[in-house]
Amino acid sequence: MTRYLPENLHNVRHLAQTEDGWRLALYRTTSRDNSSKVTTERRPVLLLPGYGANHRAYFPTNARSLPEMLHAHGFDPWVLEFRGTGASSAPKDHKAVVHIDAKIAFDIPAAIELIRRITGSQQVSVVGHSMGGVMLYGYLGLEPTAPVYRAVTVCSPLWFRHARAGQRSLKWQVAAAQQFVSLVSRFPARRVMAALSYLPLEKGFHAHFHPENTAITDARRLVRDMATDVYGSELVQLLRWFESGELTCRMGRIHYGKLLENVQVPMLVILANRDSVVNQVAIRHAFERLGSTEKRLMELDPAHGATVDYAHHDPLSGKYAATDVFPTIVDWLAAPQRPNAPVEENQFAVVM
Repeated sequence: MTRYLPENLHNVRHLAQTEDGWRLALYRTTSRDNSSKVTTERRPVLLLPGYGANHRAYFPTNARSLPEMLHAHGFDPWVLEFRGTGASSAPKDHKAVVHIDAKIAFDIPAAIELIRRITGSQQVSVVGHSMGGVMLYGYLGLEPTAPVYRAVTVCSPLWFRHARAGQRSLKWQVAAAQQFVSLVSRFPARRVMAALSYLPLEKGFHAHFHPENTAITDARRLVRDMATDVYGSELVQLLRWFESGELTCRMGRIHYGKLLENVQVPMLVILANRDSVVNQVAIRHAFERLGSTEKRLMELDPAHGATVDYAHHDPLSGKYAATDVFPTIVDWLAAPQRPNAPVEENQFAVVM
């Protein structure tokens, strides 16, 4: 018996139109009865999935989900499917463009504006996991006055220099990928991941799911549910990021990491101690560079009060996330704005 949402909740799909013509799917978790009645009573929260994931990344099957928890505490959660993922659709009159810059410049603003229009709220809080958090950093760095109330990033770095120490260059891999994607623009990652999820590849799953936190059967099911195809143009940009250690726009003119000092939104930054997908030092470095006067770094490990260890996806899918992680996110998003407020320590926090 799998669990997606309790019987009293369901997801309602909305479509947001971007300036360059994409129609993006947003899934609003709401009550089945009188769902429209709560429009102006709840604070909206936009949730951004990671790379190659659709909205199901936020909905594990055998654990309580973050949208469910947010709804229970009076919030109005919406999960975005970026261009090229899930039910989002490309414009038919020209070639679809899928890369990180377009998601930052068009997708996040379009989602926020749709939520503001439907709910009547002036501001929207935002939570980003993995690459979703990286793009949130980029958006807030480019738009310091964005209508964002409070924000959370989960396992989101902006540098890879720390992870590349002592490793050889990836220049030839990047060059080879550029040649390859000129022939294949879209990779069937969804089918590949679905096939791999049936193979005995437990070690590969452990980078994203710690066995004490997310059972391997649940991890396999979630991967099949959330995996999407990936685009060559975006993959090349990611490979350049790994090679140079710093995420830049495709033309190399915008260094997203250097924009962190522009971020003014109160930020909660979460890292997982057993995350082998991204480097914890890089996450701490991003936290230190944030210009927010109110910010908190939360380390998920038993030494800081967590029940068990956490890998890359466990903060969303782990069976202990509902007690270790979600309450802190809820409290952070519920807190009032405090101009020039100092950072405070809680049981999980390491503050800078």
